[in-house]
Amino acid sequence: ADLYTSNDYYSNPSQFTTFNNSVVFVATIRNADFGGSLGYELVVTDGTTAGTSVLDVNPGSSYSYPDILGQAGDLLYFTATDADGKGIFSTDGTDFTKLAPINSSASLLAWNETTAFFRVSATETGDELWAADLSGNTSAEDAFYLVRDILPGTGSALSSYPDVIEVGDSIAFNAYTSATNQSFFLSDGTDAGTIELASTTPDFRAVVGNTLIYAAADTLYSVDAGAATPSVTELLSGSGVTEAQNDANQAFILLEN
Repeated sequence: ADLYTSNDYYSNPSQFTTFNNSVVFVATIRNADFGGSLGYELVVTDGTTAGTSVLDVNPGSSYSYPDILGQAGDLLYFTATDADGKGIFSTDGTDFTKLAPINSSASLLAWNETTAFFRVSATETGDELWAADLSGNTSAEDAFYLVRDILPGTGSALSSYPDVIEVGDSIAFNAYTSATNQSFFLSDGTDAGTIELASTTPDFRAVVGNTLIYAAADTLYSVDAGAATPSVTELLSGSGVTEAQNDANQAFILLEN
């Protein structure tokens, strides 16, 4: 499909993503057949002109700047900017729904079908962990929220690279608990479900199913992130990890006695 009919520019398509029996991408739209000058928007196509449509998130010629996250279940998730500001959206390929507004400074860390995790910089709290509820069961004003001010006050708990690893529907990450010390945390996107796993950064991390295995201060630990109340289990102490490998079902660890 010719999405940009003028000869002085081009549609600049990118972020091609397969979705069900279609391909989704973002492009600059300027064609009366697709609504006129719509700006930089999300496009869904089955490979034919008749089967190509534009999701005009920011109505008119204003750009929505979509950023495709990926598919979960039967929906595709993406961030974009509409008339009310930046948000996280879902689409079935025909219609779209704004699930939560997000701060313009939000930087995505990880996401799943129910929760998206962000690093957000705010004057009152510094750079901290925020989350967006993607269930659609939360009001817009409550759907994007501060998970916890880990480093209280204006100090920033999260660095530019908090070394995030996904564990089931939770994330594990490093965060500053003082100006000089980083600890290792697990979070399901709630304050109650955010726990400190170690008072230092881990030497080793591996995910097996919903279980996180990690080593800190010459001790090997595990925690079941899928448990209603995750708790840390000490597996072995007094030995450092020298080498490790893991797959989806098991972890192999070489220890130094």
